[in-house]
Amino acid sequence: MKFDRLSCLPEILKKNGYNYAAYITAVEKEYSSKDSIFDSMGMDEVLGSKEIGEIIKQVSRSTWGYSDHQTFPVIDWIIENKAKEPFFILFSTLDSHQPFNLVSDVINYQEGSSPLLNTIHTTDDAFGIFWEKFKASELYENTIVIAVADHAVFPRSYSFAKDYFPQEAEGNGPNVYDRSLLMIYVPNSFLPDRIETYSSSIDMPPTIMEILGMGGREIFDGKSILSDRKDFPNILGMHEFGLYINQLNQDGTRRESYSMPQELSCDLNNSYGNQQEPLSLCEYLNFYKWKRLMLEEGRLWDDNNLDE
Repeated sequence: MKFDRLSCLPEILKKNGYNYAAYITAVEKEYSSKDSIFDSMGMDEVLGSKEIGEIIKQVSRSTWGYSDHQTFPVIDWIIENKAKEPFFILFSTLDSHQPFNLVSDVINYQEGSSPLLNTIHTTDDAFGIFWEKFKASELYENTIVIAVADHAVFPRSYSFAKDYFPQEAEGNGPNVYDRSLLMIYVPNSFLPDRIETYSSSIDMPPTIMEILGMGGREIFDGKSILSDRKDFPNILGMHEFGLYINQLNQDGTRRESYSMPQELSCDLNNSYGNQQEPLSLCEYLNFYKWKRLMLEEGRLWDDNNLDE
């Protein structure tokens, strides 16, 4: 036997009765190989700037593709013309990306002196138009909406970020590297108003699966922020300069590192120490070595993901 590929959220949703899955991006869908990546995940369609132009029949108002005010209506068009319930639509906005001067239909925030706040205000307005139409539709009673940033502020951008968030530029608390937008709407919601849990983007699939009441979320590296994540407080990720680590100390404080180790030398026999201590880089490394072995042996997939 050989393994085929990792199980991904769109594919899992389709196996659980979802009839349509699509990804919409305002730029060319070939950018960063998004078209092939999302196709491999089980998406029925991947729509980029070419497809958006054919739908809205407008001249682009963005340097990179189409503006948020042009692209949000594509969601409505897809729902009305293609999507069959239940459906899963993933949509990437564009206006609020650096360098904050991409679109011609920008709506100024207050006096308009801040390009960053202007672009955020513009995206907020475009989302508001979509949201009011959504609330007035039948979908409001049976559709989950999740708004999430693709990443927080990169370290290289800190010089401008601290000007807008001075209260986070000092002290030992969370800073702009560690904060990212996440809002979830669930009809007849059972969710708390606020969840005080450190998490990362890999936690989104298992969180969505828990909201939907689906089992099998243990196949993901991430943990649901509604339950499991609090029991695994150490976060490992990557940023533009290298490795990002956010770990819980015994005294309740958190330790952050943005360094990029050039070399790791680990003793496989003595890499697991006190269970109460934050995981070391060697422990992370050994875990991923174990996981790679499981992957190569095809032991991380169910029978539907194996080729005879």
